[in-house]
Amino acid sequence: MDITKAMVAGWECRYYQMPHTELERRREAVKRLMEEKETDVLMLVDMVRGGYFQWLLGAGLSERPTEEILIFSRTGEMKICLTSECFSDEQQKNYTKVDATNTQDTRFGDAANVPAFYYRYVSEELTEKKRVGIVFPDSLRRTVKEYLEANIPGMAWVDVTHEMNELKAWKSPEERKILRDMADFHDRLFPTVGVLAIPGRLEGDFVKELRYRAYQMGCGGEDVTRNAVVHLTSGQDGRKEKLEEVLYPGKILREGDRLNLKVQCVGYDDYYGVLGRCFVLGEASEETKQNWEKLVKVQDFAASLLKPGTTLAETAAKVQAFRKKQGMPEDASNFLYGVGVQAGEAPHLTYEQTMIVKEGMVLAVAPELKMEGAETMYCADLYEIQENGAVRLNAFPREVEEIFIQ
Repeated sequence: MDITKAMVAGWECRYYQMPHTELERRREAVKRLMEEKETDVLMLVDMVRGGYFQWLLGAGLSERPTEEILIFSRTGEMKICLTSECFSDEQQKNYTKVDATNTQDTRFGDAANVPAFYYRYVSEELTEKKRVGIVFPDSLRRTVKEYLEANIPGMAWVDVTHEMNELKAWKSPEERKILRDMADFHDRLFPTVGVLAIPGRLEGDFVKELRYRAYQMGCGGEDVTRNAVVHLTSGQDGRKEKLEEVLYPGKILREGDRLNLKVQCVGYDDYYGVLGRCFVLGEASEETKQNWEKLVKVQDFAASLLKPGTTLAETAAKVQAFRKKQGMPEDASNFLYGVGVQAGEAPHLTYEQTMIVKEGMVLAVAPELKMEGAETMYCADLYEIQENGAVRLNAFPREVEEIFIQ
């Protein structure tokens, strides 16, 4: 395996610095949506869930994203509030900053970082209709909901989660450039498997070393389990075994093992990529080669269906029928999903599966194959939806990689 291109310069390559014009484009799209839905103000709840913290602010995650609400006005002005406390009029009047700069302010770009949730941040934006747009209403704290309704009588909630997910699912040319480079990032990471998958090494040590290589290449963040998501299974190739759950640090890799690997790293401008392949420590069995060919055919078939105007639900149903004709078991995994500032975002087979696929979306096509007595195989790549269909962005070979230790 060629590992000569596996190493690149480190931390300085993590961020491209998303141009502010791209953030302005997104915010203008949100303002147009608010006009269409006749909402006076928009509240985005649990921003880690939808990736809206990064999408609207161009900032990394804060320490308490699930407790924060972003309040978006019709003019595009934004406030970030912690909802662990809701201020009364008296508390708001008497509040003074602990220091003059409040060092966290710069982390939120051009959004105002306010100390706590205060109902007037919402009420002062309302017109006579009192329509408040909300994203992920099921994540809204009950105490916050009751606090708002008590202080703003007659307000009306408008769920705009689907519409906001549609806005984010389409990728701008700048975003698509980043995602193409994230595909290349994963293509350069995977050759390192050839020198890391050593018989006698624990699975856990292999995963740690792979993550370390990813960080050398520009992946980053405090939580490696979120920033370099690694799915790894292994077992003797060509042998039927009783599969048992193996906890960290996992099995010891052996000569003749088949490694099934899917990786989703965050990199440039905090965008993700994905790649899934099959490796064998030694010569691969004919059964593995045949099953892998079937899995690649499934991926090709799924990708051929992803044209503008279709839905993931329609595609998934046809894929399952195709698998059945090939004598393959049904794929119960989420094998079609959007990729962007999250490893898996809308459209998604478990939600927004009826969203219309549009030119400019970037999706992961990641079918799995679980045969009886064998570990799950992964075949995962990024695809860009273009006018005539889906185009694969990853270039890493789609074949069983045999690793021979000299």
